[in-house]
Amino acid sequence: YILIESKDLLREWGYDSFPYAIARYTQASGEVYGRGPAQMVLPAIKVLNEEKKDVLKQAHRVLDPVLLTHDDGQLGAMSLKAGALNPGGVNKDGKALVHVLPTGNIVIGEKMMDLEKAIINDAFLVTLFQILVDTPQMTATEVLERAHEKGMLLAPTAGRLQAEFLGPLIEREVDLLARQGLLPRIPPILLQAETEYKIEYDSPISRM
Repeated sequence: YILIESKDLLREWGYDSFPYAIARYTQASGEVYGRGPAQMVLPAIKVLNEEKKDVLKQAHRVLDPVLLTHDDGQLGAMSLKAGALNPGGVNKDGKALVHVLPTGNIVIGEKMMDLEKAIINDAFLVTLFQILVDTPQMTATEVLERAHEKGMLLAPTAGRLQAEFLGPLIEREVDLLARQGLLPRIPPILLQAETEYKIEYDSPISRM
């Protein structure tokens, strides 16, 4: 606290431990701000949104098609209600005078969306955990090998999460508990040895 008029320092204080725990999903060398998976696949997400719009418009045209009619001065307004009768829709030979406007192939749009979804799922590690679901008939050895493989792929993410988020968070919690007297009493032999606590992570992702 500083008195503005005379610029005198009235009080200076702060936290005994840093109160914020901020993790970065990934970080380039020399970079301060990290990037999350959504930012890394943001182009794919935007493309998927645009493809979804096109597929919706295309599906609307398929379900409620545009009609092409013969301009002979006889065929009036078409009624698209169920059970409606539209005189003049065919000629005297029974040839249809009303046709549906051809539309694009909606299946291609779905395949294009699936390609973008695969990129996004890879970034969010969805496909990594989908392996065990898609192949439930694997043996126990295969399951362990898959888990080991996932562990290697998740190691960078888990390591950064522990170093930048869980580590500072746990230290902050221990500091608050200690200053409030809520921790168990430390044995005298540990006080004499001036030991420090060590955090060990035992979650499934850490074991992998």
